[in-house]
Amino acid sequence: MLSDQLKNYTDINYCKILTLTGHSEKVFYMKIFLSIFFVILSLQSWTKADDIKDFEIEGISIGDSALDFFSINQIKNNSMNFFK
Repeated sequence: MLSDQLKNYTDINYCKILTLTGHSEKVFYMKIFLSIFFVILSLQSWTKADDIKDFEIEGISIGDSALDFFSINQIKNNSMNFFK
C-alpha cells in the first residue's frame, strides 16, 4: 500500500511545479512596477522651471559670464578643440 502511494508521488513533474510563477507573485511584481512608475511621474513636476535662467549648477546659470567664476588662464587651459 505504501509503495503504491510512493509511485503516485514519483509521477509528479517537480521541475514544472517549482518553476511555475504563481498568480500572487505576478501581482506582487505588478504592484512594485506601478509604485515605481507612479513615483517617477510624480517627481517630474519638481524639475520644471518658468525660464531657462532658473536652472543653476553650482551657482552658474545660463547667460552668466564664465569670467565671473574663472580666470582667463583657467578658461584657456581647460578649453578643448573638438573639431580637429
